[in-house]
Amino acid sequence: MKFVFVMPYYFPDGITGGAEKQAYLLARELVKRGHEVVFLTLNPAGKPDEEDDRSIKVVRRLKRRGKLQFLDYPAILRELHGYSPDVVISRIRFYYLPLSLYALQRGKVSVAFIPENSLSTPFPELRKILKLSLKAPSLKTPLHLLHALVIDLFSHLGLLLSKVIIVQNEVQRRNIGRFFFRSSVKLPSIFVPPNISVEKDREPLIVWVGNARAEKRPQLFVGLAERLPQYRFVMVGRKTERFRGLLPNLTVTGELPHDEALKWIGRAWVLVNTSVDEGFSNTFLEAWYMRTLVMSYSADPDNLISSGLGLKVGSTEDAARELTRILQDEEERLRIVERAYKYVMNTHVPDVVVPGFVGVVNINKNPKN
Repeated sequence: MKFVFVMPYYFPDGITGGAEKQAYLLARELVKRGHEVVFLTLNPAGKPDEEDDRSIKVVRRLKRRGKLQFLDYPAILRELHGYSPDVVISRIRFYYLPLSLYALQRGKVSVAFIPENSLSTPFPELRKILKLSLKAPSLKTPLHLLHALVIDLFSHLGLLLSKVIIVQNEVQRRNIGRFFFRSSVKLPSIFVPPNISVEKDREPLIVWVGNARAEKRPQLFVGLAERLPQYRFVMVGRKTERFRGLLPNLTVTGELPHDEALKWIGRAWVLVNTSVDEGFSNTFLEAWYMRTLVMSYSADPDNLISSGLGLKVGSTEDAARELTRILQDEEERLRIVERAYKYVMNTHVPDVVVPGFVGVVNINKNPKN
């Protein structure tokens, strides 16, 4: 089959997040299994407009960044009609509509992945703007509200018209049924074991990895480090530089290449996740594979963390108490990380996820079969 992925960024280009990584890993694994893959994306780093990357045809001809991506819809439709794929895929809500329109016109399969829990609910962009306006009234302008409404309407229409909706957890599945009256398929996030081997630091090391946006709540990690000055804390990721120099026991690396970030996760004893809205964090999969214990303030897809694959906490005080306890209890910590390692290797590896995805596509491609 021929697959076209439409995403704002191509993971190896460097300006990416979890959604881009998941799209790239799936594309790479489809190529390994003999499928033809085209990746349609932006060109943030002045790379060739077209090139082959390990048999993935990368086409960097999109122009619109940020929340004006809907202006690229005509170009996306032209490219799709030109490549005539059997399956079109995106993990970014802005692109659901042109993909679903192409699939309906051609009798093909469009696949919409839901990356975050909030995006399985009505009008997330509009609600976000209204919430921000309480803190910054200047944001509550007719133009801001109109733009948020347009984004939500386009995204919701694309979701409703998509042939297949894939979710990451039961919360998303319930929301899609409740708010959009659609069925969805829960598919595990894909994890490809990295070719990286590092040893744990001899002394306790606690890390936070991510893009320090508001919804990631990085300040909670800083507060945890301040409460536990006897331990070493490290922040890795985009926009973390503003926390540099705040505490003597807090190291801030800034954004790093993916392999370097993985090494920090591997060296750490504990990975802390402070996000308020996660579908299924890639860092969970990476930490579980690297035998690093996961502590999460909020994110707990399908209750995996609270059911034995990590520690769920509700506040900085709670986190400080649980972190101190688990760092001193080596037996329990090793028991948890071994359980988590087995889970990720049994559930999220390509030999499990990719056949499941292709099976879903085939059922929807040939519904009579």
